[in-house]
Amino acid sequence: MIDDHTKAGDQLKSIAAKDIITLPSELDRKDKAMVDRFSKTTGTQFDRVHAHDLVKDDQSDVAAFEKETNNGNNPDLKNFASSTVPALRDPLRFAKDNERALGITSSRENPDDVEST
Repeated sequence: MIDDHTKAGDQLKSIAAKDIITLPSELDRKDKAMVDRFSKTTGTQFDRVHAHDLVKDDQSDVAAFEKETNNGNNPDLKNFASSTVPALRDPLRFAKDNERALGITSSRENPDDVEST
């Protein structure tokens, strides 16, 4: 997974450099809040919160890449998104399986509200 993320990140950096696109240099507010949330949990609660957030994040990534594939204006980014979507679907399936294994029955469910199994 680390290799896949690194490869995709390198490809995106190359496209950004070629097309003079400025990439963010720090986490956005949403991601900073997620890191803060993780830092306040431990053990099983961390596992459940992380599993829940991973599914939400993976779903959002797949949707964004599909949107770019179908509606993007930059041919390089459209090609990148199109070639990356299939690689995003397997981790999403794994994340959903992991979430179910932890007793979270819906990706919309707040794991903090679910009793540990």
